[in-house]
Amino acid sequence: MPLSSAPTPAASLTISVVLATHNGARFLPEQLDSLLAQTRLPDEIIITDDNSSDETMAIVAAFAQQSRVAVTIIRNVPGLGFADNFLAAAHTATGDVIAFCDQDDVWRSDKLYMCAAAFADPAVSLVTHRANLIDPAGVPIGVFDQGITQNATRPPLSYDVWGTFAGFTMVYRRDILTVSRDTARFCNYLDPAQPTAHDRWVTFLAQILGQTVELDAPLVDYRQHQNNLYGIGKPREKAEDRATYVAKGRTYLEATRRMVEVIDELDPACEARFPAFDRAAARRFVCRALRQQEARSRSYGMHPVVAMAQIAFATCCGAYLGANDNRMRFGSIARDLLIAMMPRTA
Repeated sequence: MPLSSAPTPAASLTISVVLATHNGARFLPEQLDSLLAQTRLPDEIIITDDNSSDETMAIVAAFAQQSRVAVTIIRNVPGLGFADNFLAAAHTATGDVIAFCDQDDVWRSDKLYMCAAAFADPAVSLVTHRANLIDPAGVPIGVFDQGITQNATRPPLSYDVWGTFAGFTMVYRRDILTVSRDTARFCNYLDPAQPTAHDRWVTFLAQILGQTVELDAPLVDYRQHQNNLYGIGKPREKAEDRATYVAKGRTYLEATRRMVEVIDELDPACEARFPAFDRAAARRFVCRALRQQEARSRSYGMHPVVAMAQIAFATCCGAYLGANDNRMRFGSIARDLLIAMMPRTA
């Protein structure tokens, strides 16, 4: 896959907003208004709809007619699902950087202005930020900080390989989507039958290829309502038995193995295109995480007493130290001890 030329300076940067919709008529107009209220307007807005059955298509059609920014509307019939919807739309973008946009939020007017400035540094591949939480009526109800406590620039390989930033907080270089195929994505930890979500995929590639800028500014009002696909306070499915926990561990192991393969398969031109990219360092980083998962998974098939001894040994050998920060993962130790002590059903 050919890569484009050298990074574009921030002053001449072009920005694409990729907005994915599905039955979003209730809150969509306010979000669309906030895009046109940006102090630094996007150069294009791509709206890709996943076969909505409400008034969403009528709303975006009317918006496109009166928008002073170029709008492209794509409709998927049948729908692709939220992750593939976002990624397919992103591949139609022409901007130097892409901002994912959810249909039910509201952007602060300086979001694109503040994020675009960070790309003056060609080593930066991703910008992310905090958000405010609002209720369906737009009333503030809290903060969504993503662990961001100050403005900072993080070097490559600074984050947990299995982590992600929320898609609506991300602005990233379009070129990172050209270094690997979307079909090469590792599996989704929440639904192993599906590839990983768009935001987790972009976070993984971005932190492998370059620096990440964290902005300590709530640049989006993140709306919480009963129809959120994901949201703060959404109930999570709890593992009810040992088999469920073990299956989840195997999913992480499979995904991490695929991460190593992705790095090996990255376009050979990556080193020249991304000044902060070090393929050997990236491979070592993910391989360390893989060895940790392999060490942990060995305890899952053992007798409880032997498993606890294995967990203690793995702890002493560093299997529970984060690959990105060398901090002890006490939660992982507790989970594996719980698995060891749970009754076997088969």
